[in-house]
Amino acid sequence: MRKLSYRHRLRLKRLGKWIGICALVLAVLMIFFLIYMQRYVVYTSEGVKLDFDHSTLDIPVNDETEDPEPHKKPGHVEIEIKDDEQTADGKLKQLKGVYITVDMLRSNPDLVLETVRALDNTNAVMIDVKDDNGNFYYNTEITGMKKANTDALDELIDFLKRNGYPMIARIPAFADTSFVKSHPDLALWNESGGSRELWADENENNWLSPEKPTVLSYQEQICKELSSLGFQEVVFNDFYFPTSGTIVYTSNLTRSELIADAAKEVQNAFTGSNLTISFCTADTAFPVDASAGRLYVPDVSGANVDKMIASLSNTVNNTTTQVVFLSDSRDTRFDNYGTLRPLLYESSVDIVLPDAEEER
Repeated sequence: MRKLSYRHRLRLKRLGKWIGICALVLAVLMIFFLIYMQRYVVYTSEGVKLDFDHSTLDIPVNDETEDPEPHKKPGHVEIEIKDDEQTADGKLKQLKGVYITVDMLRSNPDLVLETVRALDNTNAVMIDVKDDNGNFYYNTEITGMKKANTDALDELIDFLKRNGYPMIARIPAFADTSFVKSHPDLALWNESGGSRELWADENENNWLSPEKPTVLSYQEQICKELSSLGFQEVVFNDFYFPTSGTIVYTSNLTRSELIADAAKEVQNAFTGSNLTISFCTADTAFPVDASAGRLYVPDVSGANVDKMIASLSNTVNNTTTQVVFLSDSRDTRFDNYGTLRPLLYESSVDIVLPDAEEER
């Protein structure tokens, strides 16, 4: 075999070096191209596709500029995020106010708006803007999503935004029957006795899988849209992986690890923005560093407030500002902590303001 000369070996070495550099540059360009293309990923009832006429960046986050034009093209909604909810150093303040459920909006939207108008605008207002079935109660611009009674909530959002109320949106984390029907590959599945079927909770709602990156992208897209509508915070309800032993998933991580990773992924997506990502859970060991957001705790009696606070002290940095109780009780033991109470009480149609006092 003929031996290559030193000159030829040197040329081949240089050629190999340039080929390696070109391959590296091409790989970097490809990565940036894929990142760029993510903005054109659109979720529809027919599937996930690329839509070059609409970009997820059309729904900006933390956009402090104002468009002098009063009429904006669809999907390009100005963000007006108030600073009332935070201190000068950017840390969260203690939260007081009311919450509005989907049932309230469905049963008596006029009374909801009338009652909100009687509130002081220092009260935070949390609204359930989407239900477990996948219905959006505001006029979402995400293509193909199911909408229900959007006029009532759109009017409420407009009023709250114009009058400077701190606005919080609550959405189901993974329960979304409508989206599951369109995207069964993103769902949780049961497997038993050789047969497979969609997993459903006690209310017969199907869930999306926390281990799917596309599911987290879908959640982030909803958060971006809510931010564009003026919400300062999004609260994910039921952010957990069901414990049913018949649910199948492919990850080597435990369910708790998957949930921790998913929660951090969603929070990290909005790091540096004015949108706070929080979670509603009764789990005193919620597996995520919630220092950037809040934990909303439902169904706690006044007698158990201090015990719950002690249990959460290892989960959040500041229980006074980062823990918010959702309670229909007027027990004054809630007063030292963040508390949201129902705008309307089931037992009465009278207007009940959140600062009314009630003895223990």
